Amino acid sequence: MNSNDSTQGWVIAALGGLATALAMPPLPLGLLAPVGVALLCAALEHTDRPFRAGLVWGICYGTPSLFWIGWVTVPGTVALILISAAEYGLLSLVYVRARQRFPEWLALASLPALFVLLEAFRAYGDIGFPWLNLAHTQLDYLWLYQFVEFTGDAGLTFWVAGMGAMLYRVARHRRGLVLALLWVIVPVTWGAWRVNHLPEGGPVLNVAILQGDIDTYQKWDDNYVDSSFIIYDSLTRQAAPGMDLVIWPETAAPTYLAQHATHRKWASRLVSRVGVPLLVGSLSYERAPEGDRIYNSAYEIAPDGTWQGPYSKRQLVPFGEMIPGSRLFPVLSKIDLGQGNFTPGPGPVVFDLAAVPHSVLICYESAFSALARDQVLRGARFLVIITNDSWYGRTPGPAQHAAMASLRAVEFRMGVARAANGGISLWTDRAGRRMACTKLFTRTAITGPLPTGGDLTWYARRGPVFAWVFGIAGLGISVVALWRKKSW
Repeated sequence: MNSNDSTQGWVIAALGGLATALAMPPLPLGLLAPVGVALLCAALEHTDRPFRAGLVWGICYGTPSLFWIGWVTVPGTVALILISAAEYGLLSLVYVRARQRFPEWLALASLPALFVLLEAFRAYGDIGFPWLNLAHTQLDYLWLYQFVEFTGDAGLTFWVAGMGAMLYRVARHRRGLVLALLWVIVPVTWGAWRVNHLPEGGPVLNVAILQGDIDTYQKWDDNYVDSSFIIYDSLTRQAAPGMDLVIWPETAAPTYLAQHATHRKWASRLVSRVGVPLLVGSLSYERAPEGDRIYNSAYEIAPDGTWQGPYSKRQLVPFGEMIPGSRLFPVLSKIDLGQGNFTPGPGPVVFDLAAVPHSVLICYESAFSALARDQVLRGARFLVIITNDSWYGRTPGPAQHAAMASLRAVEFRMGVARAANGGISLWTDRAGRRMACTKLFTRTAITGPLPTGGDLTWYARRGPVFAWVFGIAGLGISVVALWRKKSW
């Protein structure tokens, strides 16, 4: 293959990555994601260096999708983009080897399994970073993704990659058009029916979601801590009447709330006055021989003075809240990429001071189906997401993050309440529809009747069976493609 062919392949790969990036929120262009996958397949026809072509595709997908993380850490952003791109390079290498060893139709059929394997791999451990999952490109299409109550988000990724493989086959060979049409028609038709025929849920809970819109940097100034309390105190008094639960965002109390006597009394007095339980984001710490452990936490406070929690964030942002591997090798935490050095929390917590048991996902955790399922299996019947996306300004970041709430709602068929310091705050119904939503950088509160869950969904009961089946299939394909001699 000559250099012109390789250059053409890299150009096509770049276009495919950019198309996939345009499919991410906030743009309503999700249909470009399968096109991006199809262009990756085309690019790999024009190069004898598939890893590099996949790397180009990944960089052109990751950079427009993740640049906003640079508002917090530039080195961390570069690391995340390059690691993700290398994963797509490896996927491309395996796919090309499979195409060399198997009939083309079989290699194309294996592509969705390879994407499922990749996304399953990168959702675990300190380096877990599922932000670029293909499933996140389709969240404007309510009818399409209703089937994730059976498959989890892996099923939606499988659908996107499968659609891309079919588009490539139709464009190159004029074959498979009927299958491609059915690939769209079947889930959309079922989803249109399902949103109007949901299984019976639990009781409705009236929630107040507060958005204080406090300057992200100013609120950590010791001289401004009381001002944060004053703002949320006022919003709480206005929004609490008639509510069953009031929700403050991540670190809305920018202090060690339970361990700071003055602020603890302030919070308890406020809850006693309004007579409604309060769920509040704060910091917590515990003493340890190797030094204090700092947690990003949430507490729930009842009007009678009872405190529950903390629940502490378990999945920390790699290169943003910790350096991967620093728990095993503490010296790594001394590397300064602009990150915080938090400690991951010990496990799930179910709060029950309001009328229905519920659990919290803090910020980045809302990208992880497994963390939400952990909470649901322990009895949570609605989910609360608390976050502070103000770090990222008016970039795509807040919209991308907010969209994930709908995916969690459908996977578990329960309402999700999301409180964000500067937006986007919202609550969903059990079909994933946004029932109320705030604008960025406004000080406001939204209230409404949040539907809670009933019987567990198939995905909640059985777990990521779909991801396991196709992830193992993808692993098998990888092993055979990389080591088996060509036999046909």
